[in-house]
Amino acid sequence: MFVSLFCTLKRVSGEVRKWRPVGADRGFTFLQYNLTIAYHRTNLLARYGSWLASDSNGKLESLGYKEGYRVDVDVPDGTWAEAPTFHDILILNTGHWWWAPSKFDPVKSPMLFFEKGLPLVPPVSPDVGLDMVLRHMTSFVERKSRPGTVLFFRTQSPRHFEGGDWDQGGSCQRLQPLMPQQVEELFALKNNATNVETRLVNQHLYKALKSSTFHVLDITHMSEYRADAHPSTSGGKKHDDCMHWCLPGLTDVWNDLFIAQLKRGQNSEQDYLDAHNKARAEVGVGPMTWDVTVAAYALNYTNLRARDCNLIHSNGRYGENLAKGTGSFTGTDAVELWINEKIYYNNASNTCARDQVCGHYTQVVWRSSIRLGCARVLCSNGLWWFVTCSYDPPGNIIVIGSSSTLGKRASIWKILVLSLTILTIIIS
Repeated sequence: MFVSLFCTLKRVSGEVRKWRPVGADRGFTFLQYNLTIAYHRTNLLARYGSWLASDSNGKLESLGYKEGYRVDVDVPDGTWAEAPTFHDILILNTGHWWWAPSKFDPVKSPMLFFEKGLPLVPPVSPDVGLDMVLRHMTSFVERKSRPGTVLFFRTQSPRHFEGGDWDQGGSCQRLQPLMPQQVEELFALKNNATNVETRLVNQHLYKALKSSTFHVLDITHMSEYRADAHPSTSGGKKHDDCMHWCLPGLTDVWNDLFIAQLKRGQNSEQDYLDAHNKARAEVGVGPMTWDVTVAAYALNYTNLRARDCNLIHSNGRYGENLAKGTGSFTGTDAVELWINEKIYYNNASNTCARDQVCGHYTQVVWRSSIRLGCARVLCSNGLWWFVTCSYDPPGNIIVIGSSSTLGKRASIWKILVLSLTILTIIIS
């Protein structure tokens, strides 16, 4: 998924430089758009390492354990522990390694789970350990992420080994996608077949995410059909590669789903609030709250303006910011454009650079404006999205040159690429 995303972005902008955030395996910054993407590899999300018996009176030693792998369910792996404090978008996933007997042999090298530095006794099974890790790691990310960070958890990527597992002569030689009946034969939990881990992991994942703020990026079922999309014997390995995917191919569609879901998820009440309150927090101003009366006013006026799509202010009782854009222009796109006026505003003197617009930004961060309502409607021409945000009480009185203005000048906006940092955690 990461390589697919990189290739897609590189077609848009060739000005790219290698740069890795702390712990990342690889990372790139697209200079023209100030967009950074990074890949952090971790097998279990939680920290783990080899464990050897050292105390004959220890809790695990007394149960006969001599060696294994220590898994700290409440400690994130160091490869990505700092990532939530840096990135604007995070995509997490885990799964394959939780059922990997070649590494975590239940007899010779079992997974031994620790919480708060102490071993869990009696020892728990990997599926219980996975539940604990998911609970702790999602909570950790939500706690450490900056305001407005968008969180995704990608579902399990299916394998398509037939006739045995990867080390048992399993292969994937199909040239066509599977039929629905074949999918069930290969993945149904009741069949307990080689590839059962896919739906098994997802059961644990959905349970852990019920009460979280993560969006689910569900790529599993559509991918189960694509037994024909793996490198197989063309991957240069001694065995068939029925786990990774060919490029271009299926992972491009995963990214299409990711972008579509990202855009769709940037128009909710919370998205508007997060975008505003993040900018307000940066200048020490308290957060806004959503107000249904103010939002109703914004929606009524947006519906009115959608007829001609002209950026004309209502001159009503609320402060007001307007924007419009084509394509998948979202509410948070509009807020970001208003916030980008910050570079022209001098907070100390409450002035805006001559011939520049600052009034949208100052309204976003105006201290006394504490109630917010926004709306987004497709204009009647079917081309433009019109966005209105209303503020109560109104603000944004600034000085431009020697004249006073309410900052209600409007501009036409069309967004191409947002300046974000994207973290993709891929477990293979």
